[in-house]
Amino acid sequence: MGVKTISEGENGVKRDIFKFFSGVAAAASFGHVAYAVATARGTISVPVWRGREWGVGKMLMEALVYGAIGAGLGYLGWRPESRPFPQTEPSMNGSHSAAERPEAAPVRP
Repeated sequence: MGVKTISEGENGVKRDIFKFFSGVAAAASFGHVAYAVATARGTISVPVWRGREWGVGKMLMEALVYGAIGAGLGYLGWRPESRPFPQTEPSMNGSHSAAERPEAAPVRP
């Protein structure tokens, strides 16, 4: 019913982790964009880390990287379930395999 076994739940847990980290990466991307906009408008001074200025271009590049990571993780979390393909092999002459061959219809006089 509503209880999942361990084998059923593992795939769901993996997908939930991908969804969670996709959201984390998206939030980091939005945060970098907001910080870059605030820096460009002069609201916040350009950050200095270890003696280097971290300019607007670098912040936007980080936002792009985090956005790409978030999109990739989002795809892994929300992609459709994979279904196995049927194991039929079509023949080159168009005839059906023995398992798929329709029975011959009786001939009526």
